[in-house]
Amino acid sequence: MSSIMVLEALRKSKKGNLKYDGSWHADGLLQDVITKASSPPPISMELITHSLQKLQISASQNDLGNSFIDHTPPKVLQSLKEEVVVEVQNNSERNNTDEFHSSYSDALNQARENRAAKIQVAIQEYESEIEREAKEQMLIRKKEHEMFSQDLEKQAKQNIILLEQRMELQQRALWQKINDVNTESEEQRERRLLHQQERHRLHLKKLDNKMKIAQQQKQLAELEKQKRKQAELESYLQSLAKVKGQIDDQATRIIKDLEACPHQEQLAPKGNEIKSLAKRLQAKAEQLVQNARQSKPSEEAFQFMTVLIQKIMDLSNLSSAAIAEAEKLAQKAEEEALQKAKEAAAAKPTPVQETPKTSVLAPSSISQGVLSDVAHPDSLEEYNKLQENLKSVQKSYEELKQSKDKDFKKYCFDIQKAINTPINAVSSQSGAHFMDKLRRLQNLLNGQTVEVGTKKVSAVSHPAGMAFCKELLAKKLVKQGQEQVSSNYKSAFPFAALAVGLWSQYPDVGDLILANFHHQCPFLVPYHIAKTENQSNEEYYKLLGYLYDDEGNIEKQDKYLKRMSGFTRLYAAILVSNPPPGCGQVNPFGLEKAWQWLSRLLNLEPQPDITATMLFDFLEVCGFAMAKAYDKQFFKLIQILIQGYFPKIEAVTPKGSGGPVTRLKSYLQNCLKSQTFPPPPGLLSPGFWRSY
Repeated sequence: MSSIMVLEALRKSKKGNLKYDGSWHADGLLQDVITKASSPPPISMELITHSLQKLQISASQNDLGNSFIDHTPPKVLQSLKEEVVVEVQNNSERNNTDEFHSSYSDALNQARENRAAKIQVAIQEYESEIEREAKEQMLIRKKEHEMFSQDLEKQAKQNIILLEQRMELQQRALWQKINDVNTESEEQRERRLLHQQERHRLHLKKLDNKMKIAQQQKQLAELEKQKRKQAELESYLQSLAKVKGQIDDQATRIIKDLEACPHQEQLAPKGNEIKSLAKRLQAKAEQLVQNARQSKPSEEAFQFMTVLIQKIMDLSNLSSAAIAEAEKLAQKAEEEALQKAKEAAAAKPTPVQETPKTSVLAPSSISQGVLSDVAHPDSLEEYNKLQENLKSVQKSYEELKQSKDKDFKKYCFDIQKAINTPINAVSSQSGAHFMDKLRRLQNLLNGQTVEVGTKKVSAVSHPAGMAFCKELLAKKLVKQGQEQVSSNYKSAFPFAALAVGLWSQYPDVGDLILANFHHQCPFLVPYHIAKTENQSNEEYYKLLGYLYDDEGNIEKQDKYLKRMSGFTRLYAAILVSNPPPGCGQVNPFGLEKAWQWLSRLLNLEPQPDITATMLFDFLEVCGFAMAKAYDKQFFKLIQILIQGYFPKIEAVTPKGSGGPVTRLKSYLQNCLKSQTFPPPPGLLSPGFWRSY
């Protein structure tokens, strides 16, 4: 239905009404078609009217046409239009072909000429009107200009008059001033002179007062200086008296211990000599204090007092050794009385242990590649003994630590606080501050009662208390490597001095310190632990010293190396530190152990990252002391390290992680080139122990 409607609409359209003749070119019709197509179309009245309207619009867009329309009355325009229309209609009636077209053009031209004439008239009238208005405006402006010129002239004359008056007044004032100066009287001059003399006298008086004040300030400064010197003298005397008191206390304790010994017969010759030495040291200290009161403070006197206290401490060690020896002799005498048959065997002297010889590093062993993969046999044996001893000590106080009794828990907490408080306060602030912390720990290890805040605690209050105290102390000291030294290298030496001081007086504490070092960082043995078949990755990496979080994630490599660096620097600082005053003369774990560790490490296959890191940290701390002690031998060892061992380190170093290797190589080359090792940062000076 819709297609029928579309066809019907197309049939009624303009194109649909057109007629198409397929035989238009047939004989007799072609000439008519050409004539019809070449003749102009007929013009209707509507088309004529529309053309006139277009003509009017075109004229309105032209400037002249606009002027004509504006100045020509509407009636004239209407009549013009009507004339053109009538003339066109007349012509249209006569001829509807080419003649009509010609008459229409003539009529249109005539209309245009009439209109142009009227436009010309309107233009002339408009120009005359404009010219008239311009002349009127010109006259008005001319009058205004003349009036403005007159006003300016008047104002200029007034300004000239005012300027002349002002200049005249200034001239009069100048002449008046000159007259006043010339007419100044003699009395005024004299009055001015007296005023100047008075000012000069007052100025001299002020200067005298300032001089007196300066002299008074100088006298006060001298008095203050004398008071300060007196205070320094009193402080100096108090320091000497304090040290003398320590010497007296130590000497009194030595004498009491010797007199309290039940084996006086065995102790008699050596004990009497020790008593005599103690009394002589007391007398020297007293004499030194008396001399200091009569003379000026001097560093020599204080140094001599330091020597005295060192001697009294050595004497205390000698006294303890003499008492122990007397006890051994008494026990030996009893055994001889009871077992005469075994007198010969009992009389044999105890063989003296030789100092372990340092393993000598053969340069050819490195160059030929014959290096161990695990550890030196002596190192492994020492490591196993220390770890067994550590486990034995831990087992001895296991019952105390795991006890649920509130009193035992409180006791363990107090012991822990008595250890942590002085260790956390250790620093390089002053020697007196350091010795105070050392004495607190010594008193605790000696079984004395120490104060912890408002409470008192003793390590011998429980049978396992001393073992718990010593192992906790060793663990706390070693942990300073990862807690303090890893981020502050200078702090290694105060903790190292504390460890050496305790190690020299309590060898079992030293063994526990070394065992904890090996447990935290087995590379300090040096020991390259190998993974077993049934061992998990977590168990193996924990043996190497890695830490795991609660979620089972292993710590990152950079953090691990930073902690191992802290342990290495603290371990190396112990090797090169001297015992504090009163703790003996020789480091029980001294520089020969540094050579031993270095030579043993160079006999092992290097490990990625950790070997280069530990070598750099170890040599930066120990290199200065080893170069000073071993001189050319040490530099030969460094030469072997660079030429023979360093290529092996580079071979096992992964790409992108050569930072420790580059740092070590640069450091060793600079030291070898200058034949010197710089002192380590934070090294305690000899004067540190005399500081307050």
